[in-house]
Amino acid sequence: MFFSATKTNPVKMKEQLSVNMDVQQNKINIQLLLREKEPAYSEYVARHPEATPYHTLAWRDISCKVFGHAPYFLIAEAEEKIQGVMPLFLVKGIFGRRLVSVPLRDKGGPLCESTEVLEHLMGAAKNLMVELKCRYVHIKAWHGLCFHENTPDWLIQHNHFINSSVKLDNNPENIWNGFEKRSVQRPIKKSMREGVSCYWGKSLDDMKKFYRLLILTRKKLGVPPYGFDLFYEIWEKMIQNNFAGLLLAQYRGIVISGLVLFFLRDKAICGYAASDKNYLWLRPNNLMFWEAMKDACMRGCTCFDFGADSPDNQNLLSFKEGFGAVTKVLPHYYIFNGKQTSFAMDFDSRKYRLQRKLFSQLPLCISRKIGPIIARQLS
Repeated sequence: MFFSATKTNPVKMKEQLSVNMDVQQNKINIQLLLREKEPAYSEYVARHPEATPYHTLAWRDISCKVFGHAPYFLIAEAEEKIQGVMPLFLVKGIFGRRLVSVPLRDKGGPLCESTEVLEHLMGAAKNLMVELKCRYVHIKAWHGLCFHENTPDWLIQHNHFINSSVKLDNNPENIWNGFEKRSVQRPIKKSMREGVSCYWGKSLDDMKKFYRLLILTRKKLGVPPYGFDLFYEIWEKMIQNNFAGLLLAQYRGIVISGLVLFFLRDKAICGYAASDKNYLWLRPNNLMFWEAMKDACMRGCTCFDFGADSPDNQNLLSFKEGFGAVTKVLPHYYIFNGKQTSFAMDFDSRKYRLQRKLFSQLPLCISRKIGPIIARQLS
């Protein structure tokens, strides 16, 4: 069984249909996703090996409701069967109009059956960009894009962010043996000796406890926090339907660390993590990720995805490598409407240190209020 949207699309369908995308090329029909095609879309995403939770209709509805982004999901059909899809969202803000696949997440991009379908989807995205008067299209294709011949000269590849993942085994002991003793195994044992334990969240109150940690963590990092409405929607649309989980670490009855984990096919994907800096000496994050990996093994997952990070965040990359994570560059692709502009911001970069420091010094009541507004603008 696979989850799909159950509520009406928050964006009016007539806005989606304002762009004429019904173009047939070599019997491949590229069009915008309509409601009657949603079950077929969900089935296609459910079986595609490169799909992520951010390709799903559940995530579409979350993004629309929380951030107000308009969805323009492309589907490629041949002989009345879906041969490829690409989720796109129209983002409007102080940085202009742009199409992103997908906003505020590290993975997205097209899923398709052939290079021919890929070329048509990319061409349709380019046309859509022009029709909607966007500055550019931003595609986060975590497995890269492979074309039949040369990459189109209008498609610019930007290699910057680094993804970390661990290959799982049906025997967790084999995973354990791949951990570094000093940086991972010993801290996990210390955490358990000190009395730290983990449990899976069972109520919205647990999500509120996680959110408290999240806003404190992001304040410490100088990063705008999301609103609680995002995590309410994740709880309602994904965790309640067993396609995500909330893992919490507690010490003497106090929640000190948390992780939102998404599940799709054979993958467990880290979505959001937070912890209380006052309890880091207990090494709760080491224990929490170990418990998450064991659970993923029991679910039959073969990949534990830590997510993507800036190359400037060497401490976090080293932490993940201690768990045996393999790193690779996560390519981003851009289609510019006219003159090339700058690439997506990397807030771990040194040039944003001053901005992060200033934001970290804001009172919590202010950062909580303006954080969601800033996050939407930076989608």
